[in-house]
Amino acid sequence: LKSAEASAVLWSLTLLHSPPTEVVRRTAEACSGLTTTMPPKALAQAISACQALRLPVVAYESRAAQLLDQELPLEDVPGAARVCDLLRLRHPSLPQLAMRASAEGSALGFKQQVAVLGACATLAVPCSPLAAEVRSRLLSGGYRQDSSSVLSIAAWALALLGEDPGGEVRLHLLSKIDHAQPGEEVSRWIQVCESLEIEGHEVAQFVASLPQPPQESNVSQTHRRVSEALQEMGVAHSIEVPLGRRVVDIFVPDRNLVLEVDGPTHFTLCGQLSGQSLFRNRVLEAQ
Repeated sequence: LKSAEASAVLWSLTLLHSPPTEVVRRTAEACSGLTTTMPPKALAQAISACQALRLPVVAYESRAAQLLDQELPLEDVPGAARVCDLLRLRHPSLPQLAMRASAEGSALGFKQQVAVLGACATLAVPCSPLAAEVRSRLLSGGYRQDSSSVLSIAAWALALLGEDPGGEVRLHLLSKIDHAQPGEEVSRWIQVCESLEIEGHEVAQFVASLPQPPQESNVSQTHRRVSEALQEMGVAHSIEVPLGRRVVDIFVPDRNLVLEVDGPTHFTLCGQLSGQSLFRNRVLEAQ
């Protein structure tokens, strides 16, 4: 198999309810042996598949660093940004990729621009020119034929970056909620609605139309230790408390205080809060 074919086969295994273990192992080995020739798009696909199948991604990290240190063709820019996103890698080249996606957007295409913007938003990388370009293309109306998923990523990325897609576009984007796919896409729309509420827009009807997110308990060991320390200090509090459409880790009602116990997934590899975690903080502060 060529590297792109191997990554596609590995990704296809994630779509099976119970993929054969031996097939997964052999395909993963084939992929990891082809990393030196993988283009960014195939690399991103392989990393995403490994994460979904709970396989290590160490074999792909050196190839990612190698690619990101090169001058990439324009068509490889979205794939490289996606690799950064998947590895939580706030690489120094990411702002440059965003600038290229903005400056050469007419050749790149809207969907690819949105992919780069999404990576920048997730990793909290400043990208004002690209955000302005995506917003401009939304306002031009050329986005109307794009899928609900692409539009949700565009609106979600702008929300994370504190941007409002604006007037008619905002209403059209939010009307796509009815067609949102369960899971990640619905989660993105919830964040869009939260952002618009922060800006003072009337979106209650859109929020009401969204299915409620699952209220699963996810109390980590560190979370429990923080709660125990508060108990020892005599601070009355509750854990896993619903606030709006979110569940916060710890709530101290007497002080109207929220404590979030952030594990490694809330940070980029260089130790900075991710875009989604920064966005969560904005929402909670506004409440």
